[in-house]
Amino acid sequence: MVYGWAGRTLHVNLSTGKTSTTPWDKDAKRFLGGRGGNSWLFWKHSKVNQDPYDPDAPVIFGAGALSGTGLIGASRMEVTVVSAAKTESHSLGNVGMGSSWAPELKFAGYDNVVIKGKSDKPVYLFIYNYD
Repeated sequence: MVYGWAGRTLHVNLSTGKTSTTPWDKDAKRFLGGRGGNSWLFWKHSKVNQDPYDPDAPVIFGAGALSGTGLIGASRMEVTVVSAAKTESHSLGNVGMGSSWAPELKFAGYDNVVIKGKSDKPVYLFIYNYD
């Protein structure tokens, strides 16, 4: 763990039903909070002029470094998507939310979740730390 980061990103492909993880240690030091990390992952996983309704358009959830520490106001989660407004050729849409989502994601051992693809039927994602 690097100074408040769990050190892993969870990748979910709804088209194939497969999940994978990638380390976050080196990159976490470059970004502050869930929004910074999500922005980097957005640039890495999206395409220029990507349609927001394209199944390969990423939906990225990110918890900040202080999530799960018990500090007041630190339980924030950022969600980043390809912007439907399309004001620029590579624009992102960002929204923040509170509650226990961010700390629970950290307790499960992940800093970010990148979801891509399209499922043929309704599915749910259950994230649990078995370590």
